[in-house]
Amino acid sequence: MLALTTRLSVAACVLLLVPALSHAHDPHAGDLWVAVSGEEQLKLSPLGFDPDHAVVVLEEGSIWYPGWSDDHPGFDAISTDDPEHDCYMLSSGAVIWLEIVDVDPAFIIWYGFTPLGPGDLQQLGSMPGGIHLHLNWNINNEHPDFDPLRVHWRATLRLVDTGSTGYADSEDFTMVFSNVECLSGDVNGDGLVNSFDIDPFVLVLTDPAAGTAEQRCAADANRDGVINVFDIDPFVELLTS
Repeated sequence: MLALTTRLSVAACVLLLVPALSHAHDPHAGDLWVAVSGEEQLKLSPLGFDPDHAVVVLEEGSIWYPGWSDDHPGFDAISTDDPEHDCYMLSSGAVIWLEIVDVDPAFIIWYGFTPLGPGDLQQLGSMPGGIHLHLNWNINNEHPDFDPLRVHWRATLRLVDTGSTGYADSEDFTMVFSNVECLSGDVNGDGLVNSFDIDPFVLVLTDPAAGTAEQRCAADANRDGVINVFDIDPFVELLTS
């Protein structure tokens, strides 16, 4: 009986430990991974968070960050060279900054309680010390330019090196944020993108206020925050892909 109890206790400990070990193995898997190309230009690794294909759905905010906010994803540096994707580790002497190029109305990037806007720079870290920083992304519903019919907000950013390595600036990249989760193109909300989405798409296109937030999110096929004729071609592409 004692042996059985001991085995059960050990098994329970293992079950508790496995998730912790999994998290410890790759704690920054969802972050944007900073790398440098073979031509010494800063870039993001496609193996981290990929802003070209993913939307950040923010959680309900707080009195400090009203509306919707979250501090994920953050920024991290790759720790292993990845020649397949032309991504290499940053060398000692690199001092990496995030430059805010542009943000949509009512979207605020916070470093602690300091708001960052177009033209501002925030240091992400330096090598060999390391890069790891989480900013707070905030769709601010108390901002005078907040539009309650909007469902996507964008922030265009750039990586800059001011260190001795002198890496070239990254290409601008745009992150898309939302206050509602949806499948792009699935305007009727059945989990599929097909011909049954056409009529509700046309309804939301002609009268965005008549749709729900989820419908507006799905109908904003180009994810620019505005539902208009520029969503028609991307919606048709989703239908036919």
